[in-house]
Amino acid sequence: MTNCHPEEPSGITITHYITSIFSIPVYGCAFLVLFFKCPTLFNTRYRNYLVTHIVSGVLLEIHMSVFWRVTFPLPVPILCSHGLSSKYSAANFQVFIYLLMFTAVSALSILIYRMKATILYAEHVNPKLQKVSIYIRFLFYVLLFLTVILSILINPELNNQMEYKSKMEKKLGSPFPDHFWCHNCIFMVFDSILFIIFFIIAYCTIVTALSSATFSAFVTYRILHSSSLKLSKKTAAIQRNVLYSLIAAFVVHVVLLFVPLVVYFSSNFITIDFPGKVSKMIVNAVLEVSKSRQGCLKFTRYRKLSRFRYRLSLRYSSIVNLIVPKEKKQRNLLIILPIDLGPLNYRVYGILKSKTVSEVPQVQPVTFSAIAYICILMVQEHGACSAFTLLVTNNLLRKSAKDLICFPARWLPKERGTQGAPSDN
Repeated sequence: MTNCHPEEPSGITITHYITSIFSIPVYGCAFLVLFFKCPTLFNTRYRNYLVTHIVSGVLLEIHMSVFWRVTFPLPVPILCSHGLSSKYSAANFQVFIYLLMFTAVSALSILIYRMKATILYAEHVNPKLQKVSIYIRFLFYVLLFLTVILSILINPELNNQMEYKSKMEKKLGSPFPDHFWCHNCIFMVFDSILFIIFFIIAYCTIVTALSSATFSAFVTYRILHSSSLKLSKKTAAIQRNVLYSLIAAFVVHVVLLFVPLVVYFSSNFITIDFPGKVSKMIVNAVLEVSKSRQGCLKFTRYRKLSRFRYRLSLRYSSIVNLIVPKEKKQRNLLIILPIDLGPLNYRVYGILKSKTVSEVPQVQPVTFSAIAYICILMVQEHGACSAFTLLVTNNLLRKSAKDLICFPARWLPKERGTQGAPSDN
């Protein structure tokens, strides 16, 4: 554990700065619009719901980009912290869970409020669907409370992982880097009954939140398209646009959160060889290729390249991309041409100037790292993307944002409407 704070990959640092160029203006514009140019059809309560929801995205982005600054070097399912609070990786993970809960509660509250506000202007409403949404929300809060309790109980298992890391090292078949053994890197301990219970309850919480939100949006949609709606056509059109805008923003939340979470948790159950092992095998194979007269080598029934038993047709091919450090490009040249992957054999064609494995620079597949970077950015920027979607798709907010940009001097807040239908947006 001599190097517990390795240098963060330059790619991550650069992407953090690039994403800040996008997120800061989006959040700034959203807050300015809601505080100074909020549409008169939005009452104070609805405005506060929107502000709270956007604040949840801001807090999550600050946590991920400043305090946690997490990386997970796929295919190893480990979370490593590089931020200001990197020594407290388990606590960072818990804060991340709580911020996701905050986001879910604020989003669900907006949709429930929209449903209740719309019901006031409909004559015939099916009460069963409304009750289902309310009951599921109550179940969501119960599971949310259990998730908080379990997240506290699993803290010792997240902090004391030396035995589990040794087990994972043997499972993956290659020695871990030094910083993997430090406290700023943690695994999800899936051999613990308590952690498995936490995992199941957490995902049940997500399912109930999505179910309640879906029912609420569906009830609101049916009311706004019913013939018994006691609103003018113009007001009904505004209400429908508000609903569609919320749905679009929340779909962005779901996609940008679920895809990275599925990728990460899947890596805990689908075992892929550690990159160094695969790279070494490829280098050895190419060395043998370079020594052969014809420059090619045919592998028959060679199934240990990965623990996956690939079943690919010969008509498919791929290119293995390997990274060679700049300082070694003049001395060592490694070129891998297309590899035909068959059910039982692999053909490798290559040219190698190096003569020994020790002279070959360490190579790392770039695919896993790219996937990990993208997943982290998706989670970190989901709040900004959702706020941007809300500003663009909501006609009233888009007009207010345009007026704010064109006429920044007119930042005086307008009076909130207090009449029935329009003010309940």
